[in-house]
Amino acid sequence: MGVGSKSTISDTFFGTLTDKILDGVNRMIYILSSSQPLGTIHKIVVVAPNGAEKESGFSQWCHSVATIASQSGAQLDIRCSEETFDAIKRNFRKSKDNITPTFIKSLNFSIQEAVQSIENDDLLIAVLARRHSLSYTPALESVLPYLLENLKNKNFIVLFPEQFK
Repeated sequence: MGVGSKSTISDTFFGTLTDKILDGVNRMIYILSSSQPLGTIHKIVVVAPNGAEKESGFSQWCHSVATIASQSGAQLDIRCSEETFDAIKRNFRKSKDNITPTFIKSLNFSIQEAVQSIENDDLLIAVLARRHSLSYTPALESVLPYLLENLKNKNFIVLFPEQFK
């Protein structure tokens, strides 16, 4: 799904329809808001919740992030717990892409800190979790509205990993 540049929360797919899609589809879902081509991105900042490595779609989203970083040639910064970062590094080692991410330790999922570090030519990837999944917390519900409000004319992807019920 994509977000238009003039979108507000009330005139986008977010809310009830997004909930229905997330509840009805187990596959990985990306919601993209981009003000420039992804090939011109200089830095990618990934924010992942605690326990993200325990989700069934973990390896798949790691592969997707590695591919985006490799194809864009962008620097990759990852903000997450140490356990999640170790699992991400193991996944990247299995990848054909030669990715060496920078680890920024974050004990709690802090989208606000990540947003403050985003420049116009950066991409923020917020890995979220579906309700009833292992890494879900109610605080994740506010991430998408927060990004829509605070990253206007900047680039972000909200990623909901594949989830088997």
